[in-house]
Amino acid sequence: MTNKTALAAGSLIAASLLAAAAAAAPGTAGCGTGSWIASTVDLCAGVLVYRDYVLDHYGAIGGGSQRWNGGALSEPLGGARYPESSDPISLIKYADLVALRMWIAGGRLHVSFEMNALFTAGQTFAALAIDTDDDPATGGGVWGSLLAAAVFEQGDPDTTAIDTGANTISGSIPLPPGAHWRIQAVTGITLGHNVFNVAFRSGEPESAKPNWWFERLQAQALSAAGGGDISAFGYAVDVAKLTGGVTERAAPGPGYYERVYLSDYTVAQDPQDPTKQVYDSGAEGYINGASSSATYGVPGRRSAAGLLGQWVSAVGRYQPYALYLPAGPAPHGLQLHLHGLTQTHAAQVEQPGAQQRFGEDLNRILVSPLGRGPYGWYSDSSERDVLDALADAQANYAVDPERVFMSGYSMGGYGTYYFSALYPQRFAGFVDWVGYPGDGCERTPIANTCPNGGPSNVYEFFENLEHVPGAMLYSGEDELVNYQQGESVRERFSELALPHVF
Repeated sequence: MTNKTALAAGSLIAASLLAAAAAAAPGTAGCGTGSWIASTVDLCAGVLVYRDYVLDHYGAIGGGSQRWNGGALSEPLGGARYPESSDPISLIKYADLVALRMWIAGGRLHVSFEMNALFTAGQTFAALAIDTDDDPATGGGVWGSLLAAAVFEQGDPDTTAIDTGANTISGSIPLPPGAHWRIQAVTGITLGHNVFNVAFRSGEPESAKPNWWFERLQAQALSAAGGGDISAFGYAVDVAKLTGGVTERAAPGPGYYERVYLSDYTVAQDPQDPTKQVYDSGAEGYINGASSSATYGVPGRRSAAGLLGQWVSAVGRYQPYALYLPAGPAPHGLQLHLHGLTQTHAAQVEQPGAQQRFGEDLNRILVSPLGRGPYGWYSDSSERDVLDALADAQANYAVDPERVFMSGYSMGGYGTYYFSALYPQRFAGFVDWVGYPGDGCERTPIANTCPNGGPSNVYEFFENLEHVPGAMLYSGEDELVNYQQGESVRERFSELALPHVF
């Protein structure tokens, strides 16, 4: 058993929680549940509920590039690697913190960390640090020293098990002294006690760009240049609110955020090999094994493989989307803004001028789904993700249903055509930047001149756009979505006698 004494830095107490303990947290019904804005805290009948970004488990800068199913336009800044380096990090996730719940009962402080995945007991550690007088002069500082002083291994008497079914790591420590605390927390892998994820990082969306996975501040702080100092990331606790059973809900105002919703669609075990998982019963690849680096689309589609093929890499039940809330009066308009190939949900909302021109000037909420990964092509489960992100935004904010618009870039332009044509009753209009028609432009006037990609040819759905106004922009020098594809759109509009100006 390793050292679990109080730390020397002032009145800071740290506990590492590597196994499950205690009963479920009380008082959480209707609070701290459902979808959330990342890095916010709710108090729910005396239970502190912090909920994190998801898919942000990349640790410090360095260590080589991550094996994410993307490319240059979706690489994280952090370079921490799991031991299972043959599998994509997007499919491992057992150091990816989802939520932290903390409450007081029986003279002890109980804590439960929920992870995005837990496969084997002992793979993951979670650690909590408490400055018991919330005074930077007597506590806080570099996380590395806190970790070294307070790592608990599996089998410690304060911890009993890891619940791989609920993906939780729970335990309790004697109630710390003090009326006002400042808490910090991390999660990571037990091998080398490497920190992958830091809690309470509310400033990520407004940090320097690009920040594809909302982890730039984390990576910088944990790096050698940052000295491992995560003292900027913490939360001040009024202990009386925990003991008094107080309920306070987070209510973030206008601004740029990551929002996370709970999907009804996840993954299943492979009936031929229960140690592996598949996206669906006919998928062409494993999502947790050596036979494939990703989950490919529906077999038989042209897009099942290849450089521009469709595959799904964000497979869990927690799915993120980028969100911008304007300062104007409600009800707001809403604009879905779909990212391009190899990009993430942050890509388009972070574009220069996007938040001002589309969000503030037009008083629109901007919603940019991940689409189940950088190669989802907004079809199949990626299509479901877009609809679910839209539904979540409309359920949580005042949206004028007559002012819902679709937009997207490149692959997102393909999605813009796809959604505007298949769901024309839902959109007041669309904007398409170099939108790809799909399927290598087969069955179009420019067959075999386009790169392959996209599971359907949206060119065939254009007649549904008769009552959906839109604007389309193409470039004569675009090497992927070439000018011939813009020409094919114009020709199809002419063939269908759709009013247009070219």
